Amino acid sequence: MATGNHIPNFHFAQGNLYYSVSAVTYAAAAAISANAVVTNANQVIQCKNLSFTPPKGEVEVINLMGEESTTTGAGVPSTGAFQNQCYDFKAWTDATLTCTLVWTAHNDGGSSNLLPDFVELVTGDGQAISTTYHRHTFGDSTSGQTRTTVGSVIIVMDNGVQESALAMNNVVVNLGEIKPTGDDGHYEMDVEIKCLPKDAVLEIKDND
Repeated sequence: MATGNHIPNFHFAQGNLYYSVSAVTYAAAAAISANAVVTNANQVIQCKNLSFTPPKGEVEVINLMGEESTTTGAGVPSTGAFQNQCYDFKAWTDATLTCTLVWTAHNDGGSSNLLPDFVELVTGDGQAISTTYHRHTFGDSTSGQTRTTVGSVIIVMDNGVQESALAMNNVVVNLGEIKPTGDDGHYEMDVEIKCLPKDAVLEIKDND
């Protein structure tokens, strides 16, 4: 690196988390950060302990009979005689995002802009109770109360110099423990989000 070069990193405050309960239209001519769902109404700001694990392509060594001779050169680091081996490439795993949310129960963020959480992705709209409540069930096959599997979760990181985004499409969401942090603390909720390898992308802005 040339003397004086500096690459600023991303701070937690420079990352924003968004989600959509409906299918998102992505475009090859526009960045993920420019997507219509990246709005204040779809932003989750009461999030901490966020961890994203991209799909992994694991491999397994297969040992074969005999040896192969190598000669140092293009693509070969050393001369020698080694046992014949090859890799068995396994299927890619799914992508996983976990986080902890401050429990606010404001699951109608898409319409009222009130700290949305992921309940809608797990249970749908829920069952209308009276005119002021919705009752959310788990495993219900009734229309409007089923798990949403066409939604997306998007993380955008932008420090003014560089930009990166993570997108998870057709997500499957599970809620974890809902618990207080202490006798005088707030309530929190754990969330786990998964998607298939084809639905997970990492986008990086060109900076050259």
